[in-house]
Amino acid sequence: MACALVVLIHINLYTRRAGLDTWWPAGFLSAPIYGIPVPTFFMLSGFFAGRFAQGVRRPSIVQFLNKRLNILIVPFFVWNCILLLLLSRTIPFSPGQTVYYLFTGVWQLYYVFVLIQLLLLHFLIESHFRERINLFLGLSACVSFLFYLFAEYMLWTKGVASDFVENHLDKTPLPWLIFFAFGVWLRSNMWFVVWLVRRRWWLILTTAAAQALYCWELERVDNWLGYNPLLQFPLGGLPYRILAPLLLLIIPFRIGNLPSKWVQFPYKSLVSTSKYTYAIFLSHTAFVIILSKIFWISRNPLGYWIEPPILFMAVWLSCLALLRVIGKLRVHWVGRLLYGSIPKHRKFTGEVS
Repeated sequence: MACALVVLIHINLYTRRAGLDTWWPAGFLSAPIYGIPVPTFFMLSGFFAGRFAQGVRRPSIVQFLNKRLNILIVPFFVWNCILLLLLSRTIPFSPGQTVYYLFTGVWQLYYVFVLIQLLLLHFLIESHFRERINLFLGLSACVSFLFYLFAEYMLWTKGVASDFVENHLDKTPLPWLIFFAFGVWLRSNMWFVVWLVRRRWWLILTTAAAQALYCWELERVDNWLGYNPLLQFPLGGLPYRILAPLLLLIIPFRIGNLPSKWVQFPYKSLVSTSKYTYAIFLSHTAFVIILSKIFWISRNPLGYWIEPPILFMAVWLSCLALLRVIGKLRVHWVGRLLYGSIPKHRKFTGEVS
């Protein structure tokens, strides 16, 4: 579900929608929903980070980097090169910009760049905070809160110039540390998920209130500047970006226990697709660029609103088709270069995280 939202985000962005009020499907009302996926990804990444049992010898830093090399680093550079080539016809990158984006990530690939930094940071400090996980979460929350406070200050004092926070500082661990640390904390405190499930209606109401606050600030900035230089980092959006991923994470706990076959079929379909989402995440923007040139935004308002879901389905299915083709190739190194693993029918070989 989070990966699907990421695809829709980039379809909205690449079809050059003038402002959030024109984003599919409901403008400002739905815009905060697009703030869910990346915090969710970092929570899940933190939840599965490390996993070093006390009786198991920790790997060396070289072993750790080598383990992550095939899964994260190699596909990161490969897809950066692909996207830079595809974008070079419309965006004249300077040599310096090319090197910058190659090493920090084009479009959604900044997530992989930040994830590598967070995984390395967690590896280095995990042994110091193993018995003080609450302290780790508290310090991480303070760091991220100060970043959001800084972003809010830049927004209301610098206006349009504050977009450098969104375009460049998002590649640092600072705004994402709170979500990653919360995932690490959650692994040792699974009781909290059960507690949330029992109080899900309170969580829904609180999340709705946080969404209203997020919408209010986004619309207020748009009325002032004519657009939103900060989509992800306004301070008013931070509560929603914490609560909404938690609401998203408890949905499977409820759906999985429902007996209705009308619920179980789409649920199992989502589960079966989830193993491919890392590959879809890596490849989807390349298909957005290619397919958006085939689709044409009609001047008819009806066509303008129908195009995004059609383009979404085309991009999603194209990503899956590429996976199927590469999975059938006997040249396994192609799959390892693109996805860090060898795609096969119904599964990937190796670890995909």
